[in-house]
Amino acid sequence: MSPAHSDTLAFEAQVADLKARLSEVEEGLLALKWDMSLAELEASVLAREVKAVEIEAERLKWLKKRERDGNMTEEEKEKGRKRVRRVLEGINGDKESGELDVREEGGGEEEHEREGSGEVKRVLEVVEKLKERL
Repeated sequence: MSPAHSDTLAFEAQVADLKARLSEVEEGLLALKWDMSLAELEASVLAREVKAVEIEAERLKWLKKRERDGNMTEEEKEKGRKRVRRVLEGINGDKESGELDVREEGGGEEEHEREGSGEVKRVLEVVEKLKERL
């Protein structure tokens, strides 16, 4: 075998190796693009959830103001309390699915029953935590 022929074979082997590496890099780049798209989608969904919670927090503030001003019937007050519980339960998420859970240890149903603006304050704290995750 001539030296030129062996150099050619070595060069062809290097080219084949570089093509294989390039293929691996391209596959990795494609996977990274998919991961980035998924992350952007998740961020978009989270941003919408934050906005929904912010809107609900404003509604709860309005309900609390009406309650403090004495402009609510007992039935409306109870509906407002139920709404607060639903909002907080929705925010707390499901640990099994990996969704956000911001409940404090030891908190229970009585925490949601408290009078005053504690519930609204809690919703606002959750909004801030959601914003930090963005």
